[in-house]
Amino acid sequence: MKFLAFYSLILILSLSLYSCKSSDNPAAPEPLDCNTNFNPNDFPAATVSFQQDIFPILQTHNCDNIDCHGGGASSYSVSSAISILGPGEQSQSMGFCDVIRGDPSGSYLIMKLTNAQGITGKQMPYEDTPLTSVEIAVIQQWIIEGARDN
Repeated sequence: MKFLAFYSLILILSLSLYSCKSSDNPAAPEPLDCNTNFNPNDFPAATVSFQQDIFPILQTHNCDNIDCHGGGASSYSVSSAISILGPGEQSQSMGFCDVIRGDPSGSYLIMKLTNAQGITGKQMPYEDTPLTSVEIAVIQQWIIEGARDN
Protein backbone atom coordinates (compact mmCIF):
# COMPACT_ATOMS: atom_id res chain seq x y z
CA MET A 1 0.00 0.00 0.00
CA LYS A 2 2.86 2.40 0.86
CA PHE A 3 4.41 1.49 -2.49
CA LEU A 4 1.25 2.56 -4.39
CA ALA A 5 0.92 5.79 -2.38
CA PHE A 6 4.57 6.65 -3.08
CA TYR A 7 4.21 6.19 -6.84
CA SER A 8 0.92 8.11 -6.88
CA LEU A 9 2.65 11.02 -5.16
CA ILE A 10 5.50 10.90 -7.70
CA LEU A 11 2.98 10.91 -10.55
CA ILE A 12 1.07 13.89 -9.14
CA LEU A 13 4.27 15.88 -8.60
CA SER A 14 5.50 15.07 -12.10
CA LEU A 15 2.25 16.20 -13.68
CA SER A 16 2.16 19.42 -11.69
CA LEU A 17 5.77 20.24 -12.64
CA TYR A 18 5.02 19.52 -16.29
CA SER A 19 1.94 21.76 -16.28
CA CYS A 20 3.89 24.61 -14.65
CA LYS A 21 6.72 24.22 -17.10
CA SER A 22 4.45 24.24 -20.13
CA SER A 23 2.57 27.34 -18.98
CA ASP A 24 5.83 29.24 -18.30
CA ASN A 25 7.41 28.26 -21.60
CA PRO A 26 4.74 27.97 -24.25
CA ALA A 27 5.72 25.77 -27.14
CA ALA A 28 6.40 27.25 -30.53
CA PRO A 29 3.25 27.55 -32.62
CA GLU A 30 2.33 24.56 -34.73
CA PRO A 31 3.43 24.95 -38.35
CA LEU A 32 0.71 26.64 -40.36
CA ASP A 33 -0.76 25.16 -43.51
CA CYS A 34 -0.66 28.26 -45.65
CA ASN A 35 -0.69 26.47 -48.98
CA THR A 36 -4.42 25.80 -48.94
CA ASN A 37 -6.12 24.20 -51.91
CA PHE A 38 -7.44 26.58 -54.51
CA ASN A 39 -11.06 26.12 -55.54
CA PRO A 40 -12.08 28.60 -58.26
CA ASN A 41 -15.71 28.41 -57.12
CA ASP A 42 -14.71 30.06 -53.82
CA PHE A 43 -13.38 33.25 -55.41
CA PRO A 44 -14.33 35.88 -58.01
CA ALA A 45 -13.13 35.53 -61.59
CA ALA A 46 -9.46 36.31 -62.14
CA THR A 47 -8.55 39.78 -63.34
CA VAL A 48 -5.01 39.71 -61.94
CA SER A 49 -2.29 37.26 -62.94
CA PHE A 50 0.63 36.28 -60.73
CA GLN A 51 2.99 35.96 -63.71
CA GLN A 52 1.85 39.06 -65.60
CA ASP A 53 0.95 41.43 -62.74
CA ILE A 54 2.25 40.38 -59.31
CA PHE A 55 5.71 39.00 -60.07
CA PRO A 56 6.71 42.04 -62.18
CA ILE A 57 5.82 44.34 -59.24
CA LEU A 58 8.00 42.24 -56.95
CA GLN A 59 10.82 42.25 -59.50
CA THR A 60 10.63 46.04 -59.89
CA HIS A 61 11.23 46.39 -56.15
CA ASN A 62 13.99 43.70 -56.08
CA CYS A 63 11.92 41.44 -53.82
CA ASP A 64 12.82 38.37 -55.89
CA ASN A 65 16.55 39.01 -55.44
CA ILE A 66 18.46 36.02 -54.03
CA ASP A 67 19.53 38.22 -51.09
CA CYS A 68 15.91 39.04 -50.23
CA HIS A 69 13.00 36.70 -50.97
CA GLY A 70 14.23 34.85 -54.02
CA GLY A 71 14.95 31.64 -52.16
CA GLY A 72 18.37 32.56 -50.78
CA ALA A 73 18.96 34.31 -47.46
CA SER A 74 15.32 34.56 -46.41
CA SER A 75 13.07 31.71 -45.33
CA TYR A 76 10.31 33.35 -47.36
CA SER A 77 10.24 33.22 -51.13
CA VAL A 78 8.20 35.28 -53.58
CA SER A 79 9.52 33.39 -56.59
CA SER A 80 6.23 31.57 -57.22
CA ALA A 81 2.54 31.94 -56.47
CA ILE A 82 2.71 28.89 -54.20
CA SER A 83 5.80 29.95 -52.24
CA ILE A 84 4.41 33.44 -51.66
CA LEU A 85 1.59 31.92 -49.59
CA GLY A 86 4.19 31.24 -46.90
CA PRO A 87 4.62 31.11 -44.06
CA GLY A 88 7.97 32.80 -43.64
CA GLU A 89 9.72 32.90 -40.26
CA GLN A 90 8.24 36.24 -39.17
CA SER A 91 4.67 35.45 -40.07
CA GLN A 92 4.97 31.92 -38.65
CA SER A 93 6.22 33.25 -35.31
CA MET A 94 3.19 35.54 -35.14
CA GLY A 95 0.70 32.88 -36.21
CA PHE A 96 0.01 34.36 -39.66
CA CYS A 97 0.23 33.12 -43.20
CA ASP A 98 1.87 35.54 -45.59
CA VAL A 99 -1.09 35.24 -47.94
CA ILE A 100 -4.54 34.04 -46.96
CA ARG A 101 -6.52 33.33 -50.10
CA GLY A 102 -9.42 35.79 -50.27
CA ASP A 103 -8.30 37.84 -47.24
CA PRO A 104 -5.81 40.61 -48.01
CA SER A 105 -6.30 42.37 -44.66
CA GLY A 106 -5.40 39.15 -42.80
CA SER A 107 -2.39 38.47 -45.02
CA TYR A 108 0.99 39.26 -43.46
CA LEU A 109 2.37 40.23 -46.88
CA ILE A 110 -0.03 43.18 -47.05
CA MET A 111 0.78 44.11 -43.44
CA LYS A 112 4.50 44.22 -44.30
CA LEU A 113 3.95 46.19 -47.51
CA THR A 114 1.77 48.79 -45.77
CA ASN A 115 3.85 49.00 -42.57
CA ALA A 116 0.87 47.93 -40.47
CA GLN A 117 1.09 48.17 -36.73
CA GLY A 118 2.29 44.96 -35.08
CA ILE A 119 4.59 43.69 -37.83
CA THR A 120 8.00 42.29 -36.99
CA GLY A 121 10.89 44.18 -38.50
CA LYS A 122 10.63 46.91 -41.08
CA GLN A 123 8.25 47.74 -43.89
CA MET A 124 8.99 45.86 -47.08
CA PRO A 125 10.63 46.22 -49.43
CA TYR A 126 13.53 46.93 -47.11
CA GLU A 127 15.98 49.51 -48.46
CA ASP A 128 13.92 50.10 -51.58
CA THR A 129 11.09 52.41 -52.55
CA PRO A 130 7.80 51.32 -50.93
CA LEU A 131 5.16 49.98 -53.26
CA THR A 132 2.65 52.51 -54.52
CA SER A 133 -0.97 52.34 -53.44
CA VAL A 134 -1.83 51.12 -56.95
CA GLU A 135 0.71 48.27 -56.73
CA ILE A 136 -0.59 47.28 -53.30
CA ALA A 137 -4.17 47.39 -54.62
CA VAL A 138 -3.19 45.00 -57.44
CA ILE A 139 -1.68 42.55 -54.92
CA GLN A 140 -4.77 42.89 -52.72
CA GLN A 141 -7.02 42.14 -55.70
CA TRP A 142 -4.93 39.08 -56.56
CA ILE A 143 -5.40 37.84 -52.98
CA ILE A 144 -9.17 38.56 -53.09
CA GLU A 145 -9.31 36.47 -56.27
CA GLY A 146 -7.74 33.54 -54.42
CA ALA A 147 -4.02 34.16 -55.05
CA ARG A 148 -4.13 32.01 -58.15
CA ASP A 149 -1.05 30.41 -59.65
CA ASN A 150 -1.67 31.99 -63.06
